[in-house]
Amino acid sequence: MIGAAPVIAPAPAYAPAVIVGEAPRALPTQATVVVELPADADLFVDGVKATLTSDRRTVVTPQLQAGKDYVYTIKATAVRDGKPVEKTTQVSFRAGDVVTARIDGLGATATATAAAPSQVTVRVPEDARLFVDGVACPLTSAVRTFSTPELQTGKTYVYNLKAEVVRDGQTRSATKRVELAAGKAVDVDFSGLAPLATARR
Repeated sequence: MIGAAPVIAPAPAYAPAVIVGEAPRALPTQATVVVELPADADLFVDGVKATLTSDRRTVVTPQLQAGKDYVYTIKATAVRDGKPVEKTTQVSFRAGDVVTARIDGLGATATATAAAPSQVTVRVPEDARLFVDGVACPLTSAVRTFSTPELQTGKTYVYNLKAEVVRDGQTRSATKRVELAAGKAVDVDFSGLAPLATARR
């Protein structure tokens, strides 16, 4: 009937596949819907959440009746600057179609590009040698502070620190694995490493 409302397709929970990446092989009686959106956004297709993370998510419909129009309501939600935002669009298709729905307007996640150094403070015996990931640190004192290169926000980085001292002609060392994050200060304590021997009377 001319002007009739489109038939609403079953919710994608009944679809044989909801995958990320390369499009699956859909039957001629199915349709493929590719949704492009920010990778950190949540995707809902007709109210059903697709528990996937990618900037390109593919939905295969159930089998559809040939010649009929179907519609999916697609919603994407994300958190930006601590506030929830959402965008909704509709995509229409028929059996055998491959259609792409692009959701814009959510913006990029702030953590994807923000970067800042981390400050590391190391407490060691004053005569100790300090190594950062195997590289000798030129600083000398009981408290040594340095900044890392800029680190990407939201990621965890690791330094392996080693302190060495010579006591009674022998080299003694201790190592620590330190986790770093952008903008965070870290305190590492080697001060108990092999203290100087007390003078004998």
